Amino acid sequence: MNILVADGDSAHAQMLAEFLKGMGNDVCKAASIEDACDMAAQMHLDMAFVSWELPGGPGFSLLGLLKAAAPGILCVAMAGQNERERELLARKHGVIAYVCKPAEEKIIRAIIGCVQRRKAPGFIRE
Repeated sequence: MNILVADGDSAHAQMLAEFLKGMGNDVCKAASIEDACDMAAQMHLDMAFVSWELPGGPGFSLLGLLKAAAPGILCVAMAGQNERERELLARKHGVIAYVCKPAEEKIIRAIIGCVQRRKAPGFIRE
């Protein structure tokens, strides 16, 4: 899958990108909303991991821009804190998951696995 990691925290973005690449994904990184929008316009993206805090504005504002630029993209919101209000807002913007940073590998692996099964030929939606 082609995955965008949009995170202003370069260390976390690098760690997540390396883990996703190790799972066989093509990964690009964006450090701001503007960079993420540029990447979404230039390439096909299947999925995005979007930090709640990004240079250029709140990460949830990027969710709508990504969905407009890349219809069908699946987004995961990431935040440094587990706050119910943030999670509800992220879910209103259509995210498939909300995770706390630093993202745990087992959680990322589970999310990717679910997405891959969903995109697999013959997947039956219940």
